[in-house]
Amino acid sequence: MARSQKSLIIVTPYVTMEGAQVLLQALAERKSKNVLLLRFVTLPQGDEYVTGFVQPEALLCLQEAGFEIRVLERLHAKIYFVDGETVFLGSANVTQTGLGAAEHSNREIMIRHTVQATEARQLVDVYWDDASLPNPALSTEYVLQVERLANEYRARTVGALREIKAQLPTRMETKVWPDDRYLGAVRMLLDKRVIHSFERASSNEFILNGKTTMKTFYSAQDPVTSKFSFDIVESTGEEIRNGKYDGVLLILGDGPVLGIPRQYFRKVLLRKYQMREDDWQFKVTKVSERWTIQIGRGKSQTLVDIHDFLWQVP
Repeated sequence: MARSQKSLIIVTPYVTMEGAQVLLQALAERKSKNVLLLRFVTLPQGDEYVTGFVQPEALLCLQEAGFEIRVLERLHAKIYFVDGETVFLGSANVTQTGLGAAEHSNREIMIRHTVQATEARQLVDVYWDDASLPNPALSTEYVLQVERLANEYRARTVGALREIKAQLPTRMETKVWPDDRYLGAVRMLLDKRVIHSFERASSNEFILNGKTTMKTFYSAQDPVTSKFSFDIVESTGEEIRNGKYDGVLLILGDGPVLGIPRQYFRKVLLRKYQMREDDWQFKVTKVSERWTIQIGRGKSQTLVDIHDFLWQVP
């Protein structure tokens, strides 16, 4: 806005006095002293004038600063059209929080786009030529009248709103987990109707159907061997051994999920790890088109079929 040379057309549904002051300050800092064609389009008189989303005093202030004011029904677009060739499209209203001038401003986005003459004409047709003059006209008397009604509205609603908000459910503190491979796999189980509900207890621990606690492990496929390698640390292996979980979910890349019951998983792995205090390392591969756990190598290798647990949970 501070770089505008010829014209500035602003289209926004919401405008407040603080936002108008930010706008006018930006225009005052223009290096060019050319006279600008200033146009402003917002919503017509309605609920927004009483609730404070559109403040008539802001419109009057802009009008006195040289803006032509028009109003347009059902307006939702936010457009800043500079010099007939550069348009900023996005989410920012002419408010203090919308323009980034408040301490805790909104998270807005505005995308810059250079338009051709035909596009420029279309923008003017739709958002300026189709708009109308404010009715009633902007004046000090009108501003005072709307301000009085807005104050009455706030006095009536603040108490009621406080009572309603007190009845809302307590907002629970939530945690954003860093790795959503686990969540994606559990959602696949939900989509396939293997489960009907889940709750996330930790990054890779889920409670399924309100009762079944599953520890979840992920592995990407080895591009050479096509196998999936898993390494369960000794402490987690001990938890599985002692029955903390009802089972484990093995996530094979972006594809299958195997839900193996605790008893079966313990029986398989304790063949090798019953007396050892180290990590549980094994691979999952396909043998004769069936998913199989592979433990060890060569003559000491153990293969255990787990294909029946494909897309299953205990």
